[in-house]
This record gives sequence, C-alpha cells and structure tokens, in this order.
Amino acid sequence: MEPIISIRNARKSYGTLEVLRGINLEVAKGEVVLVIGPSGSGKSTLLRSINRLEHLDSGDILVDGQSVTDPKADIRRIREEAGMVFQSFNLFPHLDCIGNITLSPMTVKKTPKAEAVKDALRLLEKVGLRDKAGAFPEQLSGGQQQRVAIARALAMNPRVMLFDEPTSALDPEMIKEVLDVMTDLAKEGMTMLVVSHEMGFARAAANRVVFMDGGEIIEEASPEEFFTNPKEERAKRFLDHILYETKYPKTAGRRTPGALLFFCFFTIHCLLSAFCVCILKLTFRQKKRRYIMAKITLGGNPVETVGTLPAVGTKAPDFKLTKEDLSDVTLTNFAGKKKVINIVPSLDTGVCAASARKFDNAIVSRKDAVLLTVSCDLPFAMSRFCKAEGLTNVISLSQMRNRDFGRDWGVEMVSGPLAGILSRAVVVLAEDNTVVYTEQVPDIKQEPDYAKALAALDK
Repeated sequence: MEPIISIRNARKSYGTLEVLRGINLEVAKGEVVLVIGPSGSGKSTLLRSINRLEHLDSGDILVDGQSVTDPKADIRRIREEAGMVFQSFNLFPHLDCIGNITLSPMTVKKTPKAEAVKDALRLLEKVGLRDKAGAFPEQLSGGQQQRVAIARALAMNPRVMLFDEPTSALDPEMIKEVLDVMTDLAKEGMTMLVVSHEMGFARAAANRVVFMDGGEIIEEASPEEFFTNPKEERAKRFLDHILYETKYPKTAGRRTPGALLFFCFFTIHCLLSAFCVCILKLTFRQKKRRYIMAKITLGGNPVETVGTLPAVGTKAPDFKLTKEDLSDVTLTNFAGKKKVINIVPSLDTGVCAASARKFDNAIVSRKDAVLLTVSCDLPFAMSRFCKAEGLTNVISLSQMRNRDFGRDWGVEMVSGPLAGILSRAVVVLAEDNTVVYTEQVPDIKQEPDYAKALAALDK
C-alpha cells in the first residue's frame, strides 16, 4: 500500500547548521507515529516541511501521492489534506470558537456558513467543548484553546494530522485534556505524525516511535520496545533524562541515586521557575498599564494601544511574521533594504486598502526599498486582495502565527471594538533597521501622511 506520507532524503540547512541530514520516513494510512528527540534535533523542522512551512534544500516529500516540494504543486490543496496543530494555539482573539473553526472552510473551501457552523458544533462536541461555542479565546484555559485549535484543523477534513508539541505550553491537567482528544482521534483511525515527549500517549496510541538527534533518525521501534529496550546508546541517554525511572534491565525496579538527585533539583527548579514567572507576569502587567496610551481614536472615540512605536534613532525590534505562502520571515529576510512598514487593522477596509495602493504606487521605482504591509488578516486573504488590486510591490505579512509584533511595536489595540488587532501606523527603517520615521495615525479612519513617510526613505 502506498504510504500517505513519504519523506525521501530530506535535507535542510540554516547557514552552516544542517538541521535535516537525509531523512527518510514513511507513514502508512491510519498509522500514529511519535517523533521524539532532544531540542535542536530537527523534529519540528521535519514536521513543518511536510506542510511546506519550511522549504527543503533537497529531497522530496509526498502527501497522498502529491509532491510538497514541487514548485508547481497546489500547496493550498496539499495543506487541506494535512491539518496542523502548533505549540501555541494561535486562535484569533477577536473571533469566538465558532468563528475560529468556520473561518478556513468558509474562506478556502467556500463552505456555506450554515454548513460550516453545523460542522463546527459537531467538532466542538467531539473535543468536549460544545458549551464553549460562543466563548472567545481569552475566556478559555490553555487546554481548551488547544482543543479548539484541534477542532479548527479537523474542520478542513484532513487525511493527516500533524502535531508539533501540542502540550508543551500546558500544565499537567490541561495536557490530559488534549491527549484524550488525540487518543480518540488515533482510535478512529486518523493518520497522525506527532512531535511530543508524552510517553503515556506513546504507549496508548502510537504505532511507532522515531528517535531523532542531530538532524538524523537514530532509531525506530514500537513504543514498548523503544521504552523498555532501546538499541542505540544515544537513545538510552535521552531516556535517562526524560524518565524518572530508567527501564533498563540493570536498574529495573529501583531509582538510582543520580535519578533521585535529579528529581530533587528538578522539583526545586520548577518551584523557582513558577515563582519567577509570577513575578514577571506582575511586572509585565504593571508595565502594560504604565505604557497604555489613549491618544488615538476610532471615529472620534478614544482607543488605547499597548504601548508606543519604536523611537526614531533606535534599532527596530525584530519580528517573526507569516507571508502568503505561510513561511515565516524576520527583518533579516530584508537585509540591505530600506523598509516602509505599513501597519493596518485589516486590508478589508477602504482606508487600509487605500494606503496599500498609494504606498505600492510610490515604491514601484525604488530598487533600494521594500514595502511591508502588516496586519492580523490571514496571509492568503491579504495576498488575494493584492492580486485583485494589481499591487505587485506589497509584501503582505500576517500576525497569524506570532502575536509578538503588535506588543513589541506598541500597536496592538487593547480597548474599543477593534481590541486585539493592530492600529494604523507607519514606520520607516534604514538599511540597518534603524528607525528613521514613525507615525501613529491619530484616528483609525484617517490615512497616514504618505509624503512624510516616503521622504524619510531619503534621509
């Protein structure tokens, strides 16, 4: 039988660091494969490459017979076949559970709203959250948010589910909530490739364990065989660190002095870490209240943002934003170029659309500059707008996967009907990312000062 996922000689490097070194792996239909390994072993990169969220340097990946790495491949259709759940829940804060789950089917598959809502309610029932249909992400626990994220991925009716450490940000009680849902999916015959260190899930649901280190697959075995009798020394050392009780024959049934000492230090470390996190949260909240500004308006009504724009003369904070092809970029991707960063609430408004057009027309003759339009819109929605408008110079970037940009750049609105999305602002950066111009537009419905922003490019 043809495997539903086939990875052939996959290689990927970041500069001189080779994170995938000729990976070969196949996953059969209905199989649950658990990928484990130390930090930096290439697990997440491998998983993200299956959805082409990372681009391989060489090799090939097939999903249901379709090549992910083929430049001519319909990647959107392939992504419909492979649902993905990330470490962070990445729910849209301005949408309730129903809105988060129905958005992709309605946008991508053009599913009628009534049908999409009906399916969303069914999926919420499946993950045990039918009563939270109208709740917003901030009203949910971490475990509940992750279960909604799973329901959102399932809404596209994928043939494969990819889980990238879905429980790493959760406390033990919340972890069980999520693992129960994943275990039920496995029992239903869902094909799953899971990056996780949850050994209970491995024994309950996994068919095979794949151990990676240094960008290579070191060992493959059934869960029982791997955890009780690993063959490779590197796998044994790894298990020594993640299991409180070793399962090797010479120490079976007792805890070694080294393990006890590790357990004590680990417990103390966790308590201290929890204390520090509490202090940091309190500090952040105090700073957040201190720096909230109410100098902008929405149709004349005061609106508050989380902070202020980066100061002129300082280095701009780096960011991690998502392009239309769902790849992540940072400021490094635009090194050596001047940058006009057009920050907008949504391109699906007249003023935002006008700003994109005017900046696009003005930047067309500049070879030394790039135009970045940043919003909370979905990347493919931004791309569709730009193509429909004939805007060829706009590089659209979304906060879909990482919401640090709005907070780091001081443009996330925290009050008013648009709370959770970005205010209207313009920032111009020199080639070395020094801030040379900023404008926080006084009213969200106003256009920015295009002339001043463009003039700053020649400073």
